[in-house]
Amino acid sequence: MILQAKHCRTVLITGLACGLSACATTAPDPKPPSYLADERAAIAGAPHAILGDVCVVRDVTGSGDHILRKQTQDITQAALASLSSRLQGVGVSLAKTAVPTACAGLERVGIPPRVAETWNADVSTLDDQVFTTDANLPAADAQLNRRLVAAVSSAIDDAEGGYKRRALDISDDDRAALREQAESDVLWVLAIIGIDVSAAKGFLSGGSDGPEDCDRIRDSFERRECERDAEQALQNADRFSYTLALVDLSTYEMVWFNNTNNVPGPPYEPSNFGAEWAQRVVSPFYQ
Repeated sequence: MILQAKHCRTVLITGLACGLSACATTAPDPKPPSYLADERAAIAGAPHAILGDVCVVRDVTGSGDHILRKQTQDITQAALASLSSRLQGVGVSLAKTAVPTACAGLERVGIPPRVAETWNADVSTLDDQVFTTDANLPAADAQLNRRLVAAVSSAIDDAEGGYKRRALDISDDDRAALREQAESDVLWVLAIIGIDVSAAKGFLSGGSDGPEDCDRIRDSFERRECERDAEQALQNADRFSYTLALVDLSTYEMVWFNNTNNVPGPPYEPSNFGAEWAQRVVSPFYQ
């Protein structure tokens, strides 16, 4: 999938965002509030778990897009901490919280799993399509998490008709493994994808002058205007998307989801995934 973004910028890896969080911008139209109330009552007192996948991708000119390891880890920690705190704030006890993989959706859009430690660091190609956040994580568990995220994404893709339970396409073997991994039948599945656009890509695709072009302007006022416009174009190019889905592992159904795409702003800033974000992402299931 290729989507046209602001300033006629084509984001070649936006398909990844759609792979991890389906390309809708909101949860489905709600049925009467009794649906949410009934589902909240059904899981009241039960321990919950959080599993997920987070990814920050550096979008550069040419075909050199790659995962930013440090930035991915930073927002993983921030999002997991704030989401855990929010759920605990409404009385939820958590049996397990983990984001065992990063960028598991790369495989779905055919992007080789290249990774750099941070900006301007050497880029290497991973041996495996699934980038794990824990070097000691068994390969089978990483693949299981990838299939979980894919199943939730497919269920959201097919979501129609307001809030209702939706069956997940999960094999019998995976069902047993997921219940063991989650240590709970109440599972929150979190997926975040951030697109960090390089300065060169932002300027070229945004139709703005780059820094070297601004330097050629002799008039100091016009040069500052050029620099401000260039910086704004770059800020407008960065985006992040997120999905949170509630899954009942006793029936392997998705109970509820909240999905938001193409939020403008730097996807590598942990402050974007703090308490305010956590309150939004669980709403209206928990107000």
